[in-house]
Amino acid sequence: MDEDKKQELKKEILLGFHTQFAENQRTREQSFLKILSYLGAIIIGYAFVYHKSAEYSHNELSLVAILSVALLFFGSLVILTIAYNYRRDQIINAKIKGYVDVIGDKNIFPINYDPRKSKSLKKWYSWIPDFLLVFFCLFPIVQIILLISYILKLEFNFINIHWLSTFTVIFGIISFMGMIFFYALYFRKIKKCIKDNP
Repeated sequence: MDEDKKQELKKEILLGFHTQFAENQRTREQSFLKILSYLGAIIIGYAFVYHKSAEYSHNELSLVAILSVALLFFGSLVILTIAYNYRRDQIINAKIKGYVDVIGDKNIFPINYDPRKSKSLKKWYSWIPDFLLVFFCLFPIVQIILLISYILKLEFNFINIHWLSTFTVIFGIISFMGMIFFYALYFRKIKKCIKDNP
């Protein structure tokens, strides 16, 4: 690529960065409200049935608990997918910036803008971007609280076992383990993406 085309491409990338930065900020703010609304709807729905459990049967509370746990699981999966896509695009974007020579110690974008050079993406506990990590942590916390409240409400015991309450607890545990499994799976995918894009 000749120098004139490289300079033109450099200008386009810088202009695109400023435009994308503003758009990303707006999207993050909207995501915050959407995720809180999603979590709020699950919590309020479960809390309503939990509070009125004297009016509802044991089976209805169990079904609402199962539905709430499933929604929390899929919510965490959405957060993980968004986090992976964000990091993947960040890696490709850094590769493009490196190609036109705008990233590095003496360039417009410092070297820490390149996630491939970051140690945080190589650690299992820090690969999710900070703005999504808070959301991701909320889902398992809410799920644990939900399951504990369910067990306490029904006075769950292993002597007098009801099949639906047993299924609800097992489903909750499997769902929680599923969150951990998908967290590890996406971490492996991000490590592979870094390896495939040197």
